[in-house]
Amino acid sequence: MAAAPTRRTPRDAALAAEALLLLIAARRMVRTAGLRGISARLEALPDARGAHDAAVCADIVWAVGAAARRMPLRLLCYERGIAACHMLSRRGLAATFHYGVGRDDGDLAAHVWVTSGPLPVIGCAEAADYRVVLRVSR
Repeated sequence: MAAAPTRRTPRDAALAAEALLLLIAARRMVRTAGLRGISARLEALPDARGAHDAAVCADIVWAVGAAARRMPLRLLCYERGIAACHMLSRRGLAATFHYGVGRDDGDLAAHVWVTSGPLPVIGCAEAADYRVVLRVSR
């Protein structure tokens, strides 16, 4: 028997809408700005001075995932990470954007993950397979 769908609040809908807009902006940024431009934009976000909140991080993970699933195109860790960083920053929370490289079946591969202080946010499960080449903390 399938579980009943979870009711979402107006706050959840607003959070998902914010994530959707940020994912669209991140997609455009990835296509036009390059790593150096994205890094500069992330560095321009307000500094959160190390604050973090597990409940807010969980809400952001849900919102980014829910919005990404509804997009007509496949969004990768790069776009999801950029959106998550912006959402964390807007809430005054620490955001660290990690860009790493590694090997995937012998080919060079890249991966993005985001943490908030000690808390994993986006893409952290795969992070151990990559060597960090860029880190932006806010």
